[in-house]
Amino acid sequence: MKAFIGTILFYIFLVINTLSIMPVVIIALFLPGSVMKNTACWWNKVNLFLLKYCCGIDYKIEGLSNISKKTALYVAKHQSMYETFLLYNYLRKPAFIVKKELLYLPVFGWGMHKADFIIIDRKKGKESIEKIERQVKKLMKKGQSVVIFPEGTRVPFGKISGYKSGAYGVYSAMNGKIDVIPIALNTGKFWGKGQFVKKPGTVIVKIMPPIQFKKNVDKKEFIGKIEETIEIEQKKF
Repeated sequence: MKAFIGTILFYIFLVINTLSIMPVVIIALFLPGSVMKNTACWWNKVNLFLLKYCCGIDYKIEGLSNISKKTALYVAKHQSMYETFLLYNYLRKPAFIVKKELLYLPVFGWGMHKADFIIIDRKKGKESIEKIERQVKKLMKKGQSVVIFPEGTRVPFGKISGYKSGAYGVYSAMNGKIDVIPIALNTGKFWGKGQFVKKPGTVIVKIMPPIQFKKNVDKKEFIGKIEETIEIEQKKF
């Protein structure tokens, strides 16, 4: 019962937080992209505060020293919205690769575009991948890191979905001259896919050292190495 009440309170304050920041988001649309990114960071911080004090969900990040000081590709498990709040703030406002449907969110869809999020239209297949590669090249040359969820969608805690080839496309677009940093996490234990009531506990996010690939690594080996590295760490949760 306590978890249910806490969840209700969280959503009430989430709506208030979102509505209160909307005027700022609208103004930020006409200002430099850094303003939108800072606005997103503030919104995330408030949401993390609400989740802690309404739902009892705190967090611990391991491997902060593995965050790259240069442009990097972060490949992370995706189990809930919680990790998007954390990763955006701690990984220095990276560009996320997100599905096209999120652009339809009022105001926030425009905000994602302004904040340099990379949009993927999964219906267009190869054409969409080529567009992503062009966008990634442009952003990374400006020093922007990128986060991709290699399974392509949220996956329940303890489950594995097929790892997709998107990360390999990004790696190839940069000619292999980029760190690939895997991230394991357990957010789905407390905020699972399709789970309304949030469970109290401590989220653990493990940022691992960059994966070392041999020169001219092929797609199958690349994807397999990412999956193996992440899933071995997942089993420790």
